[in-house]
Amino acid sequence: MDVLLALILVICVLMLATILGHLVAMRCRLVKRTDLFRCKVRVTSGATPEVSRRWPLLACRAEWQHDVLLLRYGIWLTCAHPLAVRFAGGVIEPARPLSRLRMGGDAVMFQVRLDDDTMIAVAAPASSWEKLAGPFLAIAAQGMSPDISQRRG
Repeated sequence: MDVLLALILVICVLMLATILGHLVAMRCRLVKRTDLFRCKVRVTSGATPEVSRRWPLLACRAEWQHDVLLLRYGIWLTCAHPLAVRFAGGVIEPARPLSRLRMGGDAVMFQVRLDDDTMIAVAAPASSWEKLAGPFLAIAAQGMSPDISQRRG
């Protein structure tokens, strides 16, 4: 009986280790992708599920899929929240307030209007400004000051 219990315990531990290893590998693959960027998102007018009016404490990863901003969040980045964007609500500008944002001293912000007329602000490090603008690069870059455009890496 003790041998059977030990065998079941070993099988459970191996299954748990396999699942954990898969989650770690998936997170590493996502973090290393070049089209994802660190960002924080908040609602500026209107309402949308899973996005608050305040800047979140933790940054998520985001990527553009055509005109949809796909937010990936959670410890393993397994949760995804798509935001269908209608058009850019402005140009890329310095983010404010920096004290609550915690995205670096040179963070930038971009506002977009979603399909349901909700306005959201997306903040990212200045080095990711081209990824932040995504399909709206021509519109977003119009207001760029020379010091921000020189920072791209």
